[in-house]
Amino acid sequence: MLINGQTSDTVRADDRGLAYGDGLFETLRVCTGQILLLQEHLQRLQHGAGVLGIPCNLALIRQWLDEACRTAPAECVLKLVLTRGSGGRGYRPPADAQSTCIISQHALPELSRAKAEQGVAAFLCQQRLAAQPVLAGIKHLNRLEQVLASREFVGKSCFEGLMADYRDLLIEGTRSNVFVSLAGQWLTPCLSHSGVHGVLRRRLLDSLGTSLQQADIPLQDLHKADELFVANSVFGVVPIAGLQLGDKTLAFRPGPFTAAAQDCFEQVLASCS
Repeated sequence: MLINGQTSDTVRADDRGLAYGDGLFETLRVCTGQILLLQEHLQRLQHGAGVLGIPCNLALIRQWLDEACRTAPAECVLKLVLTRGSGGRGYRPPADAQSTCIISQHALPELSRAKAEQGVAAFLCQQRLAAQPVLAGIKHLNRLEQVLASREFVGKSCFEGLMADYRDLLIEGTRSNVFVSLAGQWLTPCLSHSGVHGVLRRRLLDSLGTSLQQADIPLQDLHKADELFVANSVFGVVPIAGLQLGDKTLAFRPGPFTAAAQDCFEQVLASCS
């Protein structure tokens, strides 16, 4: 583990990331020794730091990531946490804040080829997402909604839980973005009020162009959907074969939308080979 570029596993007890969740994080997949979608990760980090007003030296952070990659397995996950750093009691940020950057190494989760091709089970979480347009999109450390939603996995053999907001609009997965094929349209939820702008989501929007649109997707529209999949930069694009929605289970089959998204992710992987 690196803390501000130094090997350590200790942060100060008065760090505002610990006290208030005052910070950001990125989860980065390392493939053949290279970080997937690194530029997109750094751009999102820089944007989030700008929103929160946290000092963010991208040149130093990139240098520390390079160092972490040199000592990490060729296939793994790096987690980067950027906090505002130490501060006294109280919410008001210190004027002379010095940010803390923590980089830790983790094993790459396994995903069977069968699940990637045939689809996985998912369910709709009871926990809803609140609306906060200022924080929407950025990957801040305040993840209690996702923590509470993840507790609902107990007793369920599901790969992912999907989350909606209080308007009954589909937003995202607990750890992923979500995509729907509906009446011939390829859609992903609009994230102007809540949710995280995933880096793979951004790549899919850029690569698929006008074929993929951002839209409000009412939960009831899932009954009419043809394809449903989730995606993030760690596990890629995974189709959902069955979605537990209340007392019903909706069935889906991978189709051209899923295939196009999976091809895009394969190109991302190939760029690191």
